[in-house]
Amino acid sequence: MLERLYRIFTESEGVEKDTRRPLEGKIYWALKGERFDGNAFIDQALEKGAVHAVSDDPRRKGDPRITVVDNTLHALWDLARLHRRRTGVKVIAVTGSNGKTTTKELMREVLSRRFHVIATEGNLNNHIGVPLTLLSIRPDTEIAVVEMGINHFGEMELLCRIAEPDYGYITSFGEAHLEFFGNLEGVIRAKTVLYRYLRVRDGLAFINRDDPVQRTHTRGMRRYGFTYAHTPGADVILEKAAETPFLAVRYKGLEIPTRLAGAFHFTNIGGAITAGDYFGVSPRLIAEAVSSYQPRNNRSQWIETSGGLRILLDAYNANPTSMKAALETLARMPGKKAAVLGDMLELGPSAPEKHAEIVRLLKELDIPAWLIGPVFSSVPHHEGILGTFPSADAFKNAVNLSDLGDATVLIKASRGLTLERVVEDLLREN
Repeated sequence: MLERLYRIFTESEGVEKDTRRPLEGKIYWALKGERFDGNAFIDQALEKGAVHAVSDDPRRKGDPRITVVDNTLHALWDLARLHRRRTGVKVIAVTGSNGKTTTKELMREVLSRRFHVIATEGNLNNHIGVPLTLLSIRPDTEIAVVEMGINHFGEMELLCRIAEPDYGYITSFGEAHLEFFGNLEGVIRAKTVLYRYLRVRDGLAFINRDDPVQRTHTRGMRRYGFTYAHTPGADVILEKAAETPFLAVRYKGLEIPTRLAGAFHFTNIGGAITAGDYFGVSPRLIAEAVSSYQPRNNRSQWIETSGGLRILLDAYNANPTSMKAALETLARMPGKKAAVLGDMLELGPSAPEKHAEIVRLLKELDIPAWLIGPVFSSVPHHEGILGTFPSADAFKNAVNLSDLGDATVLIKASRGLTLERVVEDLLREN
């Protein structure tokens, strides 16, 4: 059955799971979720131009336009793995607590200067997004950069079994998803499954040589690493040329400016440069790719208004590690500054203390701030806290950031807070 399905796939325009998107010439995949059953939309998909459908509803047997499988999700994994094997594409897995998507985008920019590259769209990095990314591999694709996001033990093993990566890069280990991983050691144990998978397959890890955790967990395996601190054994030597407001790095005699704000992005830049260096992209092309990358989708977006207000919008994700790094970056910026911070989600029982740590850090760094969300609102405050609000809309209705004038403002929270709403008007203007 899998071979037949693969033959249908190779003659189609790809796979689609959502009937609200274009379906002409595609295979409609009837996946199930907690609140929906894709089987209910098969007829609609075929009417909209899908050439075939995959279902796990036994009542759909007998229709030549429909392949019935035991489990549509498992069948998606199997087809993606088969396609990955048949194409022979080099697969780079990118994971980490912070910076996965930025690093993936930077790698795509760098490697595309020499190769035909596909990469995860947006942050479709889970057990559905990874196989869909693999199924977007075309005949001319040479490298696939696959982002892998996990928040439970066992998920990295699954994603590696689906994608079978040849190379991997872990951006960082931070206090993310502690509700499920327990502590930082749990995060490290869950993420480094990628190293263990690569080791067994004689794959190669791109590493930050300055990170002792990465050095330790990749000892004895193939690895290719960078350093900013002249750590011995590095294959790529980088220097930090500038930090505020935007980062710049030196690489092989070239100074590379970027549009990335925040010192935590040095490791993301380093991973992309190292991948390009390993695959033989020229230093000039690497420099062009990194300097041309423009952050978007609420990730380290830099917004400047005519009134002099500067906003660093980083509202796509947040955890204690990334929040602290962002505040330390803000503290190093010149002039007047403030922060608008929203709750960090999926921290479990440690959430109150982790949020209290951020409030204490605000006082230590002398950064005035507004806090948004029930957890931030519940922890002890100090005189530097300008106000607390239950939601982004409540803040937006009460505070006009433009009144700050010539100032730099960090806006950061977990995605569920939709904190980009506080600058919707500014985003439309810029």
